Amino acid sequence: MSIIRVPLDVPTINDAVFLSEAGDTIIVCPGVYRESVTIPDNKPKLRIKGTPKSKPILEGVCFDGGESGFNVEANGVYISNFIIKGGYTNGIEISGKDCTIDDCEIRNCLFGILVTEESEGGNLFNCVKCCGNKGDGITINGDNSCIIECTCEKNGNYGLIISGGNTLVLNCNMSFNLNTGIQIEKDTGRCLFNLIIGCTIKCNLNDGIRSRLGRTFILNNCVARNRSDGIDIKDTDLNSVVKNKIEYNCRDGVDIDDGMLNKVIFNKVICNVGNGVAIGDDGTENFVDDNVFITNNKAGVLLLKDSVDNAVRDNFFECNDPNISAYPPADENNVFDGNVKVNNCC
Repeated sequence: MSIIRVPLDVPTINDAVFLSEAGDTIIVCPGVYRESVTIPDNKPKLRIKGTPKSKPILEGVCFDGGESGFNVEANGVYISNFIIKGGYTNGIEISGKDCTIDDCEIRNCLFGILVTEESEGGNLFNCVKCCGNKGDGITINGDNSCIIECTCEKNGNYGLIISGGNTLVLNCNMSFNLNTGIQIEKDTGRCLFNLIIGCTIKCNLNDGIRSRLGRTFILNNCVARNRSDGIDIKDTDLNSVVKNKIEYNCRDGVDIDDGMLNKVIFNKVICNVGNGVAIGDDGTENFVDDNVFITNNKAGVLLLKDSVDNAVRDNFFECNDPNISAYPPADENNVFDGNVKVNNCC
């Protein structure tokens, strides 16, 4: 396996890829490179590395060219330490599997990162920043991907879209996007799950998190000041919302609509403009246990009239308006046990 240096050995990154063999390393020196780099499927396990302290810049020319900054067709490709900006349809497009993108910045492209439906998944994104792109920050197709300590801010549509399952989103920042912070697409019927852990999701112009895929585990996140719901769960089951801080969202803190066996447990739900938690007419066998609801502008917990067999237990309520609202016959068709209510002070 050899090392090829750009521009010392060859003038362009594409030239280096053309001369490389599987498993080679390409080191790119600081500078501006105006090219669209394709790693074909017969070049697996390439490593393309910029310099961390002075990252090389991959710069596009026009949005309508249909080109990507890096078009990764091969499996096991590793790309690190690049700034990719302007003039690309996708900053990085991946149709291979088991690829790693580390410490890269993608900005002012049409879309940040696209993992296509052709990818078999298993991709890792670490310390990637997708900011100020016209469309989505990151779109993940395929299963078994990890998104760790990434930032998607100020993008023109979604911060992150997940279309698949078994995806980990860990310690990320998904904020100030012009649509939902994290969008999890509709359930495909497969037995898959996703994990969203330790993230900051705030000030998005739609929901903070929107789940349309069941079995999503949402743990220890800060979901705040989003223009719509903090967390929106619709037409899907078996989601868990655990130990989050959900506050100052412009509609409900958590909205469960037409779902069953969802759990909202150990959360702090504070100062949302709508309800703390709302369960819709077709909400069945959901659990709202051991949460704190303080100063939500509407009900701490709202159950619409046709919701049945839900459990609201051992929660602390203070200064909500009212603390619990259950439209008849929901007041008799659901369980309310062990809740502590402080008189409304609003």
